[in-house]
Amino acid sequence: MMLFDAIALTGLLLDLFALLYIVNGFSHAILLRYTSSKYGLGLQILGLCCAWVCDSGALVVGSFMGHAKLAPVVSPGKTLVGALAGVISSVMTVLVMFALPQLSDMPVIGEWTHELLPAPDVVPLLHQIVLGVVLGVLCIVGDLVESYVKRVAGVKDSGAFFPGHGGCLDRMDSFLFVAPCLYFYSQFALP
Repeated sequence: MMLFDAIALTGLLLDLFALLYIVNGFSHAILLRYTSSKYGLGLQILGLCCAWVCDSGALVVGSFMGHAKLAPVVSPGKTLVGALAGVISSVMTVLVMFALPQLSDMPVIGEWTHELLPAPDVVPLLHQIVLGVVLGVLCIVGDLVESYVKRVAGVKDSGAFFPGHGGCLDRMDSFLFVAPCLYFYSQFALP
């Protein structure tokens, strides 16, 4: 006699994973904002921008140029070329965001960017590129994990909050993986 029903156990494990996945990501986003160096808000904005630009870059380039599938069972629409484009988009986003403090005297950019992130002379270029690659890879992993959870749960979208974009979790899935990385980056790598 089985002590646990396999389907019920799978459902329980999925619920626990989803809870930990969401709580871990958002709690690190809060920690990033309030316990990090003076750049917590800027790093949150950087993480959100990287997540959204990576997703968009992967979608656009992958839909036009991608043929080889990244994870056909989990998410049939994601391609290797799209993933590479997403990582490159993430690197470009990091480089632009770290360049903003130098451009703060321009009227379009404004003074608000001066204290957003450290100046590029504080964080070396190689450091920025590596951060962009890591964030890009985490964005793709976050997207794949959320796609897997939805596939196992048998749903297409995680909600209807953003029509045409899935639910709130569909917009934040990548950021939930990026936020812990940025938190530890702020604690150990930033001055």
